[in-house]
Amino acid sequence: MRTFIFLLIILFSTISASSQDSLVWMEEAVEEYPVMEEVEVRQIDREKWKEATSGLEYSENIPKEKKEEELDQELPDFESIGRTAEVIKWILIILGVAAIAFILYKILTGDPLFARSDKKLDKSSVSYAENAEEEELMEEVLDDALTNAEKAGNYRLAIRLLFITVLQNLQEYGHIVWKKEKTNLQYYWEIENEEIRPTFKTLSRLYEDAWFGEKPVFEQGYSDQKALFHKFNQAISVQKVV
Repeated sequence: MRTFIFLLIILFSTISASSQDSLVWMEEAVEEYPVMEEVEVRQIDREKWKEATSGLEYSENIPKEKKEEELDQELPDFESIGRTAEVIKWILIILGVAAIAFILYKILTGDPLFARSDKKLDKSSVSYAENAEEEELMEEVLDDALTNAEKAGNYRLAIRLLFITVLQNLQEYGHIVWKKEKTNLQYYWEIENEEIRPTFKTLSRLYEDAWFGEKPVFEQGYSDQKALFHKFNQAISVQKVV
């Protein structure tokens, strides 16, 4: 019986101590975390809320659509790339064909393919004599150009050079006054010497047929014509106009 009473006293003392500890903890908690004051509830201004939320989209489909649009913009247009590549391919083919044609032309005409731009022009070359204007050739000594034309078998060009040499001599010895706009017929009437005038007419016809009429000139026929030109030049020097 005494033992039972003793146990009751111990149990009561333990419960009482625990209660006091709980009260102390609650008081400390209140001091550390004071109770918030009552919050005042305010009404929202609906006009300001509408103004603040205007333009905002809340649809669940919009982000998906935006992502799809962004994805389409990021993906390359393979069809357009293919068309561009096809155009570039044909441009390169055309440029390649043009380059090959240019190289072949240079080789066939005997022009140097990569001639230096500052190199002195070879005025004795066949290509220069073929393309030069008459007034340019009138200022040149044509002996080397004539030799090169004969070596190349270009007898049409050789006839041209022989005739221009005749014009040079006619002017040098006072039979004509050379001008770019004059014709061979005008030179014919300008020559006063009756001994050389008929031969000049013959030489003019040979020149015009070969050069302007593109009449073929062969080696055998050229030799006879060249002799006629030389004979005429000798006559000019004898019939010098004082």
